[in-house]
Amino acid sequence: MLVLALARPELLELRPGWPGDHLALEPLDGDDVHALLANLLGSAELDSAVAANIERAADGNPLFVEELVRMLVDDGTLVLNDDRWVARDVGELPIPPSINALLAARLDRLEPEEQTVLQCASVIGKQFWWRAVVELAPPELSDRVGSHLHALVRKRLVFPAEPASFVSEDSFRFGHILVRDAAYAAMPKATRATLHQRFAAWLESKGGQEEFRGHHLEEAYRARCELGPPDDETRAVGARAATLLASAGRRAFARDDLPAARTLLEHAAALPLDRAAQAETLLELGVALRWTGEQARAAAVLDEALEHARALDDERLAARVEIEASTLRAMTDPRVSTSELVRVAEDASLVFRASNDEVGLAKAWILLAEAHWIRGSCGDMETVLENALHAAERGGAERELRWVMRALMRGALLGPRPVGDAILRCRELQERGRGDAALSANGDSMLAVLEAMRGAADEARRLYGRSKRTLEEAGLKTMLASLQMYAGMAELVAGDPLAAERELRLGYGLLDEMGEQDRLSTTAAYLARALVAQERFDDADVVARVSEMSASEDDLASQVIVRGTRARIAARSDDRGPAERLAHGAVELSRATDLLDIQADALVDFADVLTVIGKPHEAASALVEAAVLYERKGNAASAARALGTHREPAATGG
Repeated sequence: MLVLALARPELLELRPGWPGDHLALEPLDGDDVHALLANLLGSAELDSAVAANIERAADGNPLFVEELVRMLVDDGTLVLNDDRWVARDVGELPIPPSINALLAARLDRLEPEEQTVLQCASVIGKQFWWRAVVELAPPELSDRVGSHLHALVRKRLVFPAEPASFVSEDSFRFGHILVRDAAYAAMPKATRATLHQRFAAWLESKGGQEEFRGHHLEEAYRARCELGPPDDETRAVGARAATLLASAGRRAFARDDLPAARTLLEHAAALPLDRAAQAETLLELGVALRWTGEQARAAAVLDEALEHARALDDERLAARVEIEASTLRAMTDPRVSTSELVRVAEDASLVFRASNDEVGLAKAWILLAEAHWIRGSCGDMETVLENALHAAERGGAERELRWVMRALMRGALLGPRPVGDAILRCRELQERGRGDAALSANGDSMLAVLEAMRGAADEARRLYGRSKRTLEEAGLKTMLASLQMYAGMAELVAGDPLAAERELRLGYGLLDEMGEQDRLSTTAAYLARALVAQERFDDADVVARVSEMSASEDDLASQVIVRGTRARIAARSDDRGPAERLAHGAVELSRATDLLDIQADALVDFADVLTVIGKPHEAASALVEAAVLYERKGNAASAARALGTHREPAATGG
């Protein structure tokens, strides 16, 4: 099978990024080269001296072997004589020094019209359409394009292909991308620019997608720039390319294809645009970079967008950039306070109201809701999110609408809403956003914790596993990193701290890599809790310190969890003095939130400390109070564990 695949270049895919000219395949050894030669040349024997020369020149590269043999046969240098392949002339075979040189030499031997047809095809890409080549070929050549394509098929430079994309016409494709690259490299830059522009026009006439048209205009622009300083016409080509690519990037964003959105917007931002369009494009690129985990680049891009907005004296655009920049800072800088987020949101909302900008207003409400979330006030967050929901609906802001629905799911999980109601709420929101990968995965993660709360651990694992697969397939790296925390929470509720550690470490590593401090602090706090549950107190202490350093003072959930965890660690150290104070402080701090489970967890931590330092009756009282809170939430699994812990000392004492 290997030899057959190597003998059929249409089956041999290339991978970019390899040094030199070689394919991304392991080099063939001598036996494999001989087997490939036999497959290419049939049953007739190949002269051993010729075989040795080919093997030495190819250096194990299968494409080199194939193309060299074809070139030698096409040239008549290698001929079949009495069932034996021999060199026509005695002496050294004409062997180019590299695969690029070999392909260039082979293409040089084509008829001039065949070369032209192949070059026109190379402008289109690895796969191309017959009618498109006719469109790009010189008018006097149009009637002969078909016959030349068939000749190129016979020479195994191109192959018939299934119709692709939006054009149901005869299609072909290059056997190897390197063949396409060699044909493309042989064209003058001016010719490339002209053909790319003509192909973009052909695509438009056929209803081709914006990203394809934008790509070819971008190539035309770059080719023209390489010929000399850009003139007005060249800049116009670049601006048109940027407009198309930016539009395609926004559409990718709308369908949550964030890797595609980032790439398209990056290309658009690097092309000539007027200042307003440049600011808009940079704003969108900054958000895409944030969501794909490139936080440092996102910050730099948003700073540049803000400079453009202020230079334009565009108050509304500046407000939009400041909202996104504030959201990013809240994620990456623990020094950012919620009061700053509230100020930015309130200032921006005044601007958006004055300009009747419902989308902008939705963004401002979302930022305000995030401030309430950080403070641990889910009730206030849900009230603000309802306002954001209505503004997003009025403005037709689909992405903001989906964000609001995801945030409502978080509130349902961690706020005072009982588990049964929270499950219904999450499923209702999932159904409303059916077909949206991020919303579906978010819902599965919240439902995983809720199912664990009511004792369905296996269902919880199925749900968070499905969430992870959905996000991986969608390329949503930032969301995957953030939602891993909920997989860990589900395992902690289910009473499996080892599984919780596994899930939390995955999220911890991704968030740390991205520099995402906001979610990192809470994930680290839960990871420290999982380590304490395994009695790995030294490891827990290290992770708890990471949480302390990355959590803002306003991040009450993280502050409560990490203080309770540190209290447990201190209670088992040589210096137990701070343990009770830390645990009691965590309980008091939790009461400033409406996070029932966080409040109950703090009481469980307090009870653990009290038990270790010899205050069993006070510990029992704290556990009873924790169980009441768990039951109010509907967290049957944690309530049973708290009551079980409470009853053990009583049974022993009896």
